[in-house]
Amino acid sequence: MITDFFNDKLDRLDSLTNIYERSVLEEYTLHLVRQKHPFLFCFIDIDNFKNINDTYGHKIGDKVLIEFAKILKKCVGDEGVVARYGGDEFIIVFPKEYNYDETWQLCYKILTSPKLSEDADFKSAGITLTLGCSRYPLNSKNVDGIIELADKALYRGKMKGRNCFIIYLPEKHASINLKTERDKVVSSTYLHNIAYQNITNGENLAKGIFSTFEYFVEYFMVDHLCLQDSEKMYCECSHFLCKATPFYPLPYDELKRYFSGNNTTFGKNIISEDDKSSKLLSRLLNDGIYSIFYVQIKYKDKLYGYLRADLNNNDRGRIWQELHKNVLQVIANYIALELNARGIELKDL
Repeated sequence: MITDFFNDKLDRLDSLTNIYERSVLEEYTLHLVRQKHPFLFCFIDIDNFKNINDTYGHKIGDKVLIEFAKILKKCVGDEGVVARYGGDEFIIVFPKEYNYDETWQLCYKILTSPKLSEDADFKSAGITLTLGCSRYPLNSKNVDGIIELADKALYRGKMKGRNCFIIYLPEKHASINLKTERDKVVSSTYLHNIAYQNITNGENLAKGIFSTFEYFVEYFMVDHLCLQDSEKMYCECSHFLCKATPFYPLPYDELKRYFSGNNTTFGKNIISEDDKSSKLLSRLLNDGIYSIFYVQIKYKDKLYGYLRADLNNNDRGRIWQELHKNVLQVIANYIALELNARGIELKDL
């Protein structure tokens, strides 16, 4: 099926990466649909590639794309075909019927394929991938539908924090609306408003905070949200897919050390064995927490405690997106304002 179709396509290669142009695989998927031949379609995105270009320059950015294309081809082998879709986005078509477990194993293999970060030129870049997949004919009976659904899965992976894969499932992902840049601004305002309405419009502040956390653990795919002061945690909320391990209050003095001056946030995309020299990060790792984003709950000079966002369901961590960090900061600010207005502490919730 692969060899016959590509015999006359060997000259249609991307000039930078030397793999097929996107149009070749678009024609291939049309061919498979006409033949009613099952296939798996995958979008693969290099996470935050713009930052790589901005930090290391376009020459290194091009080198990343070239090396990544080689890694993908080696990883896929004879099972599928790889093409550059454009920019930092690639596509793979696997001309075979895959069940969910087989698709999961294949995606995991790609996600954990040899990393580019061993190269001295961009070792510190921390390069990760996000994948979105759909299956023909299970998810759609036409090419446009398959591409759109894989794109939805990719978008969900980015919203989840990147460095992951999402296999399209209609019961989970059918309602996703792909956003334009304008939509992202509207989305940010909408999320701020949800937090504001929940936290400020009720007599029971604890209930309003918990309702906010309930919404955002699902929306941002965060395993655990809570507030913490020097004594304990409050308004704890965990995602339903969160590993069934308990979360514990962190040593308050150790936590405070990571906040100084005007720095009101502290985050770590992935906590690894290399971080064990830090008492706080070592404690988190021992507790099974692999990624964090924490925000001070502070009004003027009054520190009430911290808003904690923890991830314990993925030892590859996550990349905290600007939208996620911004909304969590806004939530912490609303909580601080309400605590000040009511003249109470976290322990009074």
